[in-house]
Amino acid sequence: MFEFTAIRPSLIPRDRIYDQIEKTMHRAAKVIIDDYKKTTRTWSKKPRFYYELSVERKAGILISISFVAGTDNEIYGFVDKGTRVGKGPYPILPGFYTGKSDKKFLRFQSGYTAKTTPNKLTSSSGGPFGPFKMSQGVMHPGIEPRNFSVLIQKKRQPWFADEMRSSFKRAASIWRR
Repeated sequence: MFEFTAIRPSLIPRDRIYDQIEKTMHRAAKVIIDDYKKTTRTWSKKPRFYYELSVERKAGILISISFVAGTDNEIYGFVDKGTRVGKGPYPILPGFYTGKSDKKFLRFQSGYTAKTTPNKLTSSSGGPFGPFKMSQGVMHPGIEPRNFSVLIQKKRQPWFADEMRSSFKRAASIWRR
């Protein structure tokens, strides 16, 4: 005859779990920032990437914890999300006409090789080439979205779930010591 008895572990103190969750969130945010930085490795003007952790507690109980990682750099947004591809060309005008500067002409090189590729989390050599030109405006065909944010999210979601499971295990092992 066999007898089975359920062994109920005593509860792990909440603060230990909360501490491990918060540490894991910080660590995950830093890894994601590193992923973003890889997409601009060869850029001469690198955007600043950051994360913000938000923790909400009521009466000492963790209600929610989340983080947002990315950049508010406008140019990175154009590359990540794209600009009007397939919707026809759009004008780019000198700052004088847009109120951004006193320049009445655009000055640019005649050719350009993109440093990034749609749907790849890399950055390679590239940039402008050819003779310089001046113009009072150009019609731009648009930038095909690189989808960096979507790719990073797809890459990191399963990893993040594993990290959170590990943080609970760490909290339990710390408590048992």
